[in-house]
Amino acid sequence: MTTKASAPSSSTLEVLRSLWPLYLAYALSQLGNWMFRAGAVYEIFDKQGGAGSLLGWTIMCVYVPIMIGGKWLAPLSDRFRSVPLLIVLDIICSLLLIPLLIWADMGDSSQVIIALGVIIGLSFLNPLFTAAQSSMFRRLKTQQVVPAMSLLSNITWATHIVGTMFGSLLLILLSFRIIVLIDIFSFVLSFGILALWLRPQVPSIAGDTLKEPESSPPSLSTVKVKWILLVSVFFLNLGAGVINLFPAAAARSIYHMDQAGLSLFYLVNGISAFAGTMLIGRLRKKIADFQLLAASSLLIAVSLFAMSWFPSLSFSIVASSSMLLFGQIFGVVAHSFLLTSHRPEQAGRTSGLFMSCTFLGVAVNAALFALFFKTVQTAPFSLFMQACGGFSLISFIIITVHELKKRQSRPSKYDAETQNISK
Repeated sequence: MTTKASAPSSSTLEVLRSLWPLYLAYALSQLGNWMFRAGAVYEIFDKQGGAGSLLGWTIMCVYVPIMIGGKWLAPLSDRFRSVPLLIVLDIICSLLLIPLLIWADMGDSSQVIIALGVIIGLSFLNPLFTAAQSSMFRRLKTQQVVPAMSLLSNITWATHIVGTMFGSLLLILLSFRIIVLIDIFSFVLSFGILALWLRPQVPSIAGDTLKEPESSPPSLSTVKVKWILLVSVFFLNLGAGVINLFPAAAARSIYHMDQAGLSLFYLVNGISAFAGTMLIGRLRKKIADFQLLAASSLLIAVSLFAMSWFPSLSFSIVASSSMLLFGQIFGVVAHSFLLTSHRPEQAGRTSGLFMSCTFLGVAVNAALFALFFKTVQTAPFSLFMQACGGFSLISFIIITVHELKKRQSRPSKYDAETQNISK
């Protein structure tokens, strides 16, 4: 079965154009944040002697707070206007970074603790930032949600390419303190753009009142599908979450290329993830959402198994890049499906649940790595990558079993529902 998705209408393009200040502010803050994240993770990892356990715990400090914030903070976005909330978050994030202008020596264990505290604070607020944007997008017409989310995802990965590549390279040319200063400046610019945009806006944008007629509460079958999808998201990221530590571990400990190899990983990985978001629109015209989720989760698992083999640097980069390409397809389609299956006033809560399941998987993956790897060696790391492939394969099994059961029980009704949701 295939589904058809029409090309973006003129009204969709008009809404996307009207939101350009939001996209620009997001791009600036993300660019600085990716530079800071890449620089901080590698600076700590390198200055502390390349300890694999420390790399794992640092990744946990990035993602466990996102998981917690997704559960407890993200629903707050349903209570406040999106743009003012984003402005407040930009201010808070810039203030959180100031201590690292004073304590920036990652060779000092006490200053590492301070840096990790800053990373935890930024990560804790991240779900609220994302949920505020999701709340705004969900108040658009249903057919405009996926294009809006896809464009946001494209910006995420475009900034990921530039930010992570230059974040590691700037450690060679500049100091970690300068990278922190750049991140603060990016939040200040983002705040300025949003503040200027807010003042002249009519309530339809700044006040988030572009709403569809209120939909009825989700049915029991919709709730069941939501939790099936969220569980599959967890298992997928329990395996795929290894991508957050794979480049640093492979570049430094497997191929001994340090910052240059890390930048190459980030560059190609980011381009591939960006390509994945560009393919989503075309794929959704031919493939139903759950079929697309099943196929992408299977390909993610296959890519992870390929990443467990280390014949050359180029092979590892290609394997990790393909994993990110399919991962981006899975993430955008799953997130958009969840948003459009629930009422607009529940967008923040729904987005928060998606992020919690995503980063719970990532955090558990990082914890396993930290527990079992004091140093990164090829043979045990290869086994760990194979285990990651197995975890992601569980996601494919969950989605596939659900699809088969639905088809066997109510084939005609199921096909109609899937086509309506996928449009």
